[in-house]
Amino acid sequence: MAAKRIHYQYTIGELVNSRYDGTRVSFTTAEMHPKEDRNFVVSTNDRAVCFGVMDGHDGEKAVIHATQEFKEFFKSQSWNNIVNGHTIFSQIPEVLEEVFLSTDKRFFDKRNAEILEKKALQNRVDGLRSFEALQRFPIEVMRLQELDKLIQGGTTAVVAVMYGNKLYAANVGDSRAVLFFNNGSYANLSVDHSTDNPIELDRLARLNLNPQELKKNKRLGSQENTRSIGDYNLKEGYKDVDVLNAATGPPGTAEPYLFEGVTFDPTWRYLVLMTDGVYKTLAATLDTDSNNLDLIYHQLLSVIKKCDGEGRNLAGEVINRIARMHIYTYLDGINARDEWRRTLSASCAKRDDMTLIIVKFLV
Repeated sequence: MAAKRIHYQYTIGELVNSRYDGTRVSFTTAEMHPKEDRNFVVSTNDRAVCFGVMDGHDGEKAVIHATQEFKEFFKSQSWNNIVNGHTIFSQIPEVLEEVFLSTDKRFFDKRNAEILEKKALQNRVDGLRSFEALQRFPIEVMRLQELDKLIQGGTTAVVAVMYGNKLYAANVGDSRAVLFFNNGSYANLSVDHSTDNPIELDRLARLNLNPQELKKNKRLGSQENTRSIGDYNLKEGYKDVDVLNAATGPPGTAEPYLFEGVTFDPTWRYLVLMTDGVYKTLAATLDTDSNNLDLIYHQLLSVIKKCDGEGRNLAGEVINRIARMHIYTYLDGINARDEWRRTLSASCAKRDDMTLIIVKFLV
């Protein structure tokens, strides 16, 4: 017997990053860098729908690649065979894991020539200090810098799949998926892969890295995320990174966290997928840490409910309201007499790209 389908509506909201300047009298905004967020929605024969949001870093290469790979897979005959009954529900997490890993592998496969050239040139300058290498091999050093730009880049990814009456999710990095219920409670369908995550610190400690130093620096090498798609210097190139070269294996990985599936329940209200720009911007207006989930998600749900109305682009309304709250917090304290308001204002002087997908369940 075919499983009962989940009935829903979805909307997408997006805003590019922004830096603020001025006062209430002369206020300006400016884009800090090209947009690095992406999203996708792919439906298959009314039996499955796949949602994804991604947040690139060090350029757009990895996020563009990952978005294309995910979209192509969820439109492929292989996925079509799965959702037409040629696999079992329990295999969906395995399928999602393979998509993440293969997407990461193909990102580096496309840059194999540049990676091989980088390794050959790196062998010539190994053991030399930077100044000495530049003096003796100026052309090689300049080429290495060019190759670094061609190879670098990574992205987070969070994907949710509704298949029949089941909901699955998978993620790398710190883009999040959250399920809100009618009573105001929530369930996390993703985890943040960062040095605030004790499971990640344990994994990295087993690779001979110092967890205390990682937690103190809040970074793995130069990256905030400990898992991602892309990021050559956390994977194949980690031996060239001073703070990572003691590791006994690649510290970075694209192996995702898997939320292995739950059956639809009429108490579900909203499924939210978002890049960190959404919840960190909201956290800044609340003067709290981005890990204060109860406070942030209480406020997010409140904004969603206020914006929820027939005929609206709900996610777009929510994104714009959060951006306005952020701007108001900046302007409210910019010339304030008390130090707390001035400090809060300074923390809201800029924000990252924001991408939000809201799935509203219809009972």
